[in-house]
Amino acid sequence: MINRSGAFRPLNYGIRNEADRAVIDIDGFIGRDIWEEWMTGEKSPNSVEGLKEKLRSISSSKIIVNINSPGGDLNDGLVIKDMLQSKNVEVITNLQGFSASAATVISQAGTLRRMPQTSFMLIHRAMFGMVGYYNQNTFRRMIANAETIDEQLIRMYERSSNLSAEKIAQIMDEGEGYGRWMSADEALEHGLIDEVYDPADEGDENIDRLEGEEVENMKRNVEQLAAQAIHGTFPSNFKQNIQQKLKGKPGNMARIVDLLEHEKQSIQ
Repeated sequence: MINRSGAFRPLNYGIRNEADRAVIDIDGFIGRDIWEEWMTGEKSPNSVEGLKEKLRSISSSKIIVNINSPGGDLNDGLVIKDMLQSKNVEVITNLQGFSASAATVISQAGTLRRMPQTSFMLIHRAMFGMVGYYNQNTFRRMIANAETIDEQLIRMYERSSNLSAEKIAQIMDEGEGYGRWMSADEALEHGLIDEVYDPADEGDENIDRLEGEEVENMKRNVEQLAAQAIHGTFPSNFKQNIQQKLKGKPGNMARIVDLLEHEKQSIQ
């Protein structure tokens, strides 16, 4: 996906629905990213609004959720977790990369929760962003709200792990309440996930291998990306170069990928 300034950002949301399973990718900020919406003119994809109708369309008996996110809006994380659990199907959550905060909340929706060996998880105290002028009453109210939210989060992690409420609070308190990164092995030891998996394991049925229809979806994504570049608001030479080089070659996907990568470098 490309924003109106011409900068590239990843296609950070997708659903692939098949007969036996559906795959959901959640990458990037969770919830409404106001800055990104202002820059792109598009609604944030990893939000309750963006996911609800997609989940309704899924009829598969298994949902694989690949999560790679630093977190975001706790409200969206909690509601997405509840929506996944309400499907009443097998839900596999693969928590990948450096995933924190609301991303870990969504991961707890899994009937099987997993992390690869090279990934990390972080949980922390509730946080608020503030802009403006406030008095002591405002801060007292915020502290009271934060304590209530933290209490419920601790209960959630306690129900889905082998940790006591006191131990969870201790982990969330680390780093002055910002938490700390824990490895996949530590998350497994604490019961925050059910297994550590090997992405290269060919016998693992819960890994999205980007085969068959998935590859076709990736091609369609690239085609959409090219169309956005041609019809979007970009430097004129950028649009002209893409139009010229794609002329008569709509099916040459490898060439489109190479072209987009080249043009990305030329405008950065």
